Amino acid sequence: MTQELTRPIDDLYRLHLPKELRKALDWDALDTISFTQEGNTVILNLYEKNSIPKCAVCQKPERAIRVSQKDICSECLDKAVVQIM
Repeated sequence: MTQELTRPIDDLYRLHLPKELRKALDWDALDTISFTQEGNTVILNLYEKNSIPKCAVCQKPERAIRVSQKDICSECLDKAVVQIM
């Protein structure tokens, strides 16, 4: 499937990858991406998935505790405790 999306390069020369593209490619924060130039075309490929666990609730790359084989961050854990009490 070909999908064309346009985004500006900011004043620090950063390029924002749209959420719909990141989700479609299953790219996460801290993944390593390779850049290949072919003429005027730049090809982005997933080089390595991050090894930092993500919270099963909010998807932040942080693990505070493991519950039923799921990683839960401290913020979501605190919210769960408040709801239980």
